[in-house]
Amino acid sequence: MSGGHQIVLVDGLSETEEVLKAVFEPKGTRIARIRHLNTAKFFEPDSRPNVVVLHESDAQPAHPELECFESIPRVVIRSVLQTEDSESSDSETFYLQKPFQYPELVRAVERLLEQGC
Repeated sequence: MSGGHQIVLVDGLSETEEVLKAVFEPKGTRIARIRHLNTAKFFEPDSRPNVVVLHESDAQPAHPELECFESIPRVVIRSVLQTEDSESSDSETFYLQKPFQYPELVRAVERLLEQGC
């Protein structure tokens, strides 16, 4: 896995951002945390993220605004995994159930970054 990647964290805990930065920034990967999807800056090819990490809340389980990230590999963190999540053959999406362990998240992000290289 080479540097120069970008991971975007949508919602989530500040601890998740801290873990991602601690693991991936020394390897040259930028971490950006956004709470509200102002996606205009992600439409330029040189600033599109390589991986999106999405925390879904119980109040808002889906982000329709994420259509701009549709073709980008992602990790979705949910309170409850749905049947289609665990049966999904989409290798571009990993699903984690809350509470999750950070090593699980790191492994999922690493796999997605490796696939995109």
